[in-house]
Parts: sequence; C-alpha cells; structure tokens
Amino acid sequence: MKFRFRNLSIRHKLTLITTLTSMIATVLVCAAFMVYELTVFREGIVRELSILAEIIGTSSTAALTFDDRFAAEEIVTALGAKPHVISACIYRSNGSMLASYIRSGPIQRFPSPVPGNGHRFYNDRLELFQPIVLHGENIGTLFLRYDIAEIRALLKKVAAIAGCVFPVSALVAFVLGIRLQRLISKPIVHLSRIVRQVSAQKDYSVRAAKESEDESGLLIDGFNEMLAQIQSRDIALQKNQEELEMSIQKRTEALRQEIFEHRRSEEEKEQIQAQLLQAQKMEAVGILAGGVAHDFNNLLTAIQGWTELVMEGMDEHASAYQDMLEIRAATKRAADLTQQLLLFSRKKTMRMVSIDFNSLLKGILKICQRLIGENIDIRTNLHEDLWTVKADRGTVEQMIMNLVVNAKDAMPRGGNITLRTSNVYIDELYCKGDPEARPGPFVRLTVSDNGLGMSRETLRHIFEPFFTTKGIGKGTGLGLSVIYGIVKQHEGWITVYSEFGHGSTFRVYLPAIKKECGVETEACPSLETMHGTGERILVVEDEINVAEFNKKALTQYGYSVFLSRSLQEARQTFRNEKGNFRLVFSDVVLPDGSGIDLLDEFRCVNPGVRVMLSSGYTDHKLQWPAIGKKGYRFLQKPYSLAELLKAIRDETAACQNA
Repeated sequence: MKFRFRNLSIRHKLTLITTLTSMIATVLVCAAFMVYELTVFREGIVRELSILAEIIGTSSTAALTFDDRFAAEEIVTALGAKPHVISACIYRSNGSMLASYIRSGPIQRFPSPVPGNGHRFYNDRLELFQPIVLHGENIGTLFLRYDIAEIRALLKKVAAIAGCVFPVSALVAFVLGIRLQRLISKPIVHLSRIVRQVSAQKDYSVRAAKESEDESGLLIDGFNEMLAQIQSRDIALQKNQEELEMSIQKRTEALRQEIFEHRRSEEEKEQIQAQLLQAQKMEAVGILAGGVAHDFNNLLTAIQGWTELVMEGMDEHASAYQDMLEIRAATKRAADLTQQLLLFSRKKTMRMVSIDFNSLLKGILKICQRLIGENIDIRTNLHEDLWTVKADRGTVEQMIMNLVVNAKDAMPRGGNITLRTSNVYIDELYCKGDPEARPGPFVRLTVSDNGLGMSRETLRHIFEPFFTTKGIGKGTGLGLSVIYGIVKQHEGWITVYSEFGHGSTFRVYLPAIKKECGVETEACPSLETMHGTGERILVVEDEINVAEFNKKALTQYGYSVFLSRSLQEARQTFRNEKGNFRLVFSDVVLPDGSGIDLLDEFRCVNPGVRVMLSSGYTDHKLQWPAIGKKGYRFLQKPYSLAELLKAIRDETAACQNA
C-alpha cells in the first residue's frame, strides 16, 4: 500500500492527503469542541452556582446570627426562581439544619456539612458546599443541589451536529483537495495551527495571517472576528465578575453595618427600658412615701407629745414610766422609718450647711465601731486638705452608717472595712462613661470591704426599695435605697463595684464648695426653763390630736392658748381678740387655704405679731421656698415637747426683745 501511495500522482496524493487530513482535522475539531463545550459548560455551572451560593450565604448571615428560622426559610424558598436548583439547605455552625428547600418530588436526604467549600458531580447532579462567614468567623454552611441533566442533552446535540458536519466536511475536503489543492491547504494548515494555539492557551488575542482575498482569506477574517468577539466578551465577563464581586462586597459590608446598628439599637432600647422601669419603681415608692408622711407625722406628733406630757407628771422609777419610755422610743423608731422612706423618695426637706466631711466621718465612726462588733476592723485613709461639702449633717451621717452596716453584713466571719476620702475633679471624658456623673469638683467617699461580694444579678437590683438578700425578718431592703436617695438629694451619685467572693467597693460623689465652715450643735435647755408668763398664742391646726396636744402642752407651761382648726375660724378669733397675740402658730396646709397666706394677712394687721409654721408634708406642698424667703420659723412634724416649747420660747422672747 505504501508503494501504491507513492505511485499516485501529486494531485491525487495531495487530494488524498488533503481529504484525509481534513477529515481527521474535522473529527479532532469536533471532539475538541465537544470536550471544550462540556468543560466550559461545567465550569460555567460551577461558577454560576458558586456566585448564587455566595449571594445566598451573604443574605443568610442575619438569619444565622439571630437564629431566625423564618427568615432563613424565606431566603432558600426564593430559589424557586432558579429552575435547575433541586434542593438547598442552610446549616448552623454546629451542623444542625436551620432551613431547607426541595423543589418537588420525593423527600431528599441532605448530606452532613463538610468543612471548607467544594463541589462534586454526582450522576445528573452537581452538589456544592459553601461556608457562610461573618467577621472572619464561620457561622454556618450552605448546601445546593443542581440539576445538570442538560449536559447529556448538550452532548447529544453536539454529537448530532458532529455527525452532520463530519460527512459534509469530508466531502468539502475532498472537493477542495481536488480543486484547490495547495492553494487551500496552506491557509487551512495555518488556520488549524491558530486553532490549536487558541484552544491550548486560551489566548484570544492571537490572529490568523491573511494571504489572499479568496474564501480562505474570508475564513481567516471570520475566524479572527470570532476571536475578537470572544476576546471582547471575555473582557466584559471579567469586568462583570469584578463588578459583581464589588457589589457583593458592598452589600456584605452594608449588611454588617445594619446588623451592628440593630444590635446597638437593641442594647440602647434595653438600657432605656431598664432605666425607665427603675425610675417608675422609685417614683411609685416616692409618691407613696410622700403621701403617707403627712398623716403619719401628725399621728407621731400626737403620740410622742401626749406621751411626754404624761411622763412629766410621773415618777421616773415607776413601771408605768418605763412603759411610756418604750412608747416614746417606738415613736422615734417610727419617725426614723418615715424619714428613711422620705430620704429614698427624695422628698425630705434638707437643711444644707457647710460640713468638714473628715470631722463628721470621725465622729460617726465612733458609733459605727460599737455597732459592727470586735471581729471587724475599720480602717481610714482621710485626705488632709479635703474640700468642704454642703450637706445635711443628719442624712449624711445616716448614709455613712448604712454603708458601714451594709459592709458588716457582707462579712459574717469578720474582716476589714476601709473608708477613704479624696478630692476629685470630674471631666467631660469621665462623664461619657457614667450617665449620672457631671463635671466639676467633688469629694469622694470610698467604702470597701473584703466580704462575700455580689453577683451581677444582685448588682442590677441593689438600689431598689425593699430589695434584700437577707432572710425574712433580717432586713427591710431600705438601707441602700435610702443611701441612693440621700446622695441624689445632695446632687451627687453613687457607684458600686463587686465580684462574688471578692468584696465590694462603694464610691459616693458629693459636690464640693470653696467655703469651709463647721456646724455647731445647740444644746437643748431643760424643760424647767421653758415656762411662759401668760403670753397669748393663737394655734391654727386642723388635726385634732395635734391641736389638743399643742393646747394642753402650752397651757401647762404657762401660755394662754386660743385654738382654731381652719382659716375662717382663725380669722374670726383674730378679729374678736383684735389681733392681741404674741405669736401665731399655724399649720402650712389647712382645709380651706394656706397657713402662709394666713400669717401674711395677720402681719399686715399687726406687724408686731410673731409667726411660726409647722407641717407634716415634705414635698412641694410644704412650700419651703416661700417659707425660707419670708424668714418664717418652721417646725417639722413630728416634733417633741422640748422642741415645741423651745421654738415657742424663742419666738415669744424675740417679740419681747423687739
């Protein structure tokens, strides 16, 4: 056969070679085309499915973060718009399924999630795993199952095309081999070389050289144009891919920002709700305390006053006298409880004076040492040049005592309590971290213990009224809430730091002032020196028990008393007596008007008459600014017999001196 081939003419040989070569080239091109198309198709499916998985994963980050099954179901159900997506599933980070989607047909089994991302072709399906990442942390996995049955259809189509092209190509090659021979063979060989180069290197920038204007030249032009289109589409595809990636990145960043803002708004909402609830609780108890205080103070005034009047005529060694002492002590305890409630509600009238805080602290610690026992050691670290504070001495002493007693209760087996004073200047930066703080100079009292400490849950309720960790009957739950009220009334704030098993530290901030001065306590004189000499006194009091006590006490101690229970009755008495009174002693709030207005009216008629006010109220009904402005003496209920007689004596004596 080799001999016969050699003996063939050049034309036949070239024709045969051209025909066979063209046929083989056609077969190879078809096969390469089939392989190329299959490869490109599979890569395109994988690329498309990966992009789809990336979009779905990004959209699912919020649902995975909040474990929102409903939102996740909506996301995967949206895959119904993709006809080739058979099923999908979103797994949590622990491998459990959050949401799934199945297009139709029998229930399909979902595989277990695998680490990382990847894909596999299984029969007529493509399965893909895609991790879902948020802030660099894997929060879940997405699984997609894609129908690729159309690959077989594509192969059949390509095979059919190849089956049609092959005989046509063979015939064309034979005809061309006969008629064109070398004229056509050269550009065809050149063109096939370019095809192999493009197919192997995927370099669409190469072009076939054109040597003639005949059909081979047109073929080369068409091939070059096809390469140019492929190249432009490839560039456009790369550009679109970059834009898509950028869009996905921007959307991901936007979603992250939305999640952050949502979390922050939820935290702010919870904080505001907690503050509102705390304010409502304190306001409720404050309203209750302020309302009860007036009636309770009137009752205590009567009980204490009548008790002391009865005791005046009794033998101190009698058993009944001791019983009366118990009644008076119980009355004082009831008054103290009322003051605690008023301090918590911040409705108690404060008598602010300049105080040397270190001196006050040293004095109260002598009492505290006797209260806490010998197994607890009190240590002090007092600043030498401590600033002065303007405060109510009694309430500040009560605040210190409550803090020390609270520390003592936290150390059942004994320990150390440390009290420190210091000067601090609060700036704007510190205020940003503490919403109750404000800038300026402050005196800071720090009370620390090495006791049991408190849990976070206890710290959340520590200043609430009636909240206590002690057993039934061992605490009222008002100690720290009273401290809170005292500090707030002094325009300060209190902070606490504690860890369970590591003790607690309370820090109280009180505004500092430049002026320094002490407060001297005036000793109460004996009742024997408080007798009157028949001075005429008009008492205006609507509470019958208090009114009768005032009349009885003042009459017993040498005063001439006229009693009225309303403004109208007081005016009538004042007119009948032609204003001949040394002193008018009136309640601030009367059933038919204000005692302040009544005293102003009497002073217009008789400018020389002395006036004095009293009230059981502690809130705005007391009208303390008006009383202070007019300079009227005020006696807060409940008051004792000695306090009443001393105030009456001082006012009548002042009138006599005038």
